[in-house]
Amino acid sequence: MVYAAIAAGGAGLRMGTELPKQFLELNGKPILIYTLERFVGLTDKVFLGIAKEQKALTEELLKDYGLSEKVVITPGGINRMETIYNILKDIEAKCSVTDNDIVITHDAVRPFVSNRVIEENIEKCRQFGAAGTFVKTVDTVCISESGEYVSAVPDRNMLYNVQTPQTVNFKLLKKALCKHTDDFEKYTDLCGLLCTEEIKAAMVQGDYSNIKITTPSDLKFAEKFVEEN
Repeated sequence: MVYAAIAAGGAGLRMGTELPKQFLELNGKPILIYTLERFVGLTDKVFLGIAKEQKALTEELLKDYGLSEKVVITPGGINRMETIYNILKDIEAKCSVTDNDIVITHDAVRPFVSNRVIEENIEKCRQFGAAGTFVKTVDTVCISESGEYVSAVPDRNMLYNVQTPQTVNFKLLKKALCKHTDDFEKYTDLCGLLCTEEIKAAMVQGDYSNIKITTPSDLKFAEKFVEEN
C-alpha cells in the first residue's frame, strides 16, 4: 500500500492573512484541494494532518469537492514532524500495515507537484527504501556563523534545494520518528531526520514550478501559473 501524508498545519504568518494559506484560493479553488487531488488516484489512501481548529472547514471543503470518502483527516501536531508522526499512528490504527508499505509525505501548499514526481518517488522508494525530491540550486549560497560576516561559500555544484514529496518505507519512517519525539522541532523536513539516522534517500529530479506557497509573491506566481496552465 502507498499512503499519502499531507501536512497542512501552516498558520499563514508569512502570507499575512487571517486564513491559513492552504485555504486561500487559486482561480476559485483552495490550494489544499489542488494538492489533495494530485495524490488521489496515485496513492491507495490519503491522510491529511490539519489543526483541529480547521477541521470543520476542511470537512466542508472535502464534501464540496467530492473528496470526503477519499481523504482521512488526522489531528495535526505543533510542527511538521509531529503532524507526520500523528498521521503514521492514525494509519496504523485504521489500516493493516505491512513491511512493504510506504508513505509519501508532501506539503499542502505545494499544489503543482507533477504526476511524474509522485510516481518516481514511489518507484525509487520501493527500490531503495527512501526517496526525496530536489532541484539544483541556481543561486550562489553563503554560510554565515554570526549573521554579520560570510564564513564560507560552498561549491554550488554540490547544492540542491529540497522539495516535497519525500517518501519512506512506512516502518523505517516510524522507527526513525519514534527516536526523535523529543526533538521534532529541530527538523523542518524529513531530509534532516533521515540523514541523522543515516538513511540514504534516492534523489528524484523535481520541478522549479513545484513551489511552496508561503508569501504573497508566491501566491501571485501561483495565480499566474494556474491561468497559463
